Amino acid sequence: MTEFWRRLGRVLSSSKALFIDLDMTLIDTSQELIIAISNVWSEYGWNIDIDTDPRAFIKTYYKERLPSPSEPMARWYFWKAVWMKYLENRRYGRPMLCSDILLTASSGRYITAIVTGREVKAEMFMEELQSYGFPTRLIRVYSTGDLWPGATKRDLYEYLANIYEGGRCFQGGGGGYKRLAEGHKIY
Repeated sequence: MTEFWRRLGRVLSSSKALFIDLDMTLIDTSQELIIAISNVWSEYGWNIDIDTDPRAFIKTYYKERLPSPSEPMARWYFWKAVWMKYLENRRYGRPMLCSDILLTASSGRYITAIVTGREVKAEMFMEELQSYGFPTRLIRVYSTGDLWPGATKRDLYEYLANIYEGGRCFQGGGGGYKRLAEGHKIY
């Protein structure tokens, strides 16, 4: 573990912030996400087997075949409904090994943020993050749902790059809203 921190320290020595992806990096949400998708798909008259192998499902998920990426707004609203159902079900994923240690250790050394492509506002899943024991008072949380309908993860990263490259870093930890110049709320 010490070697890991040395390598991370070298990489981050000239960095202003550390952004860590949430789903399938800090937490394994695959099985719970399948259940939420199944619930939402049934509303559309589609079927998905909730006993689907999560690994096979994730391969499909990351190839953006759910639903067709040729309809970006329909896809965005579909995924917003899925994440809303996931949170409504209150069946959360499982933290990956050492994710809480990574967040706690890095938040004391770098501006640390959880970044996710979830199409819901970050404030909606703070309870979930707290249920994992994540140090939500020490880290920031950003989601595509905090931006605008149709925002992508790339939009979110570009947005964050503008904030941190522009020198407009936020003071203090989480636990409350911080207002951005553009008027968006974040945790």
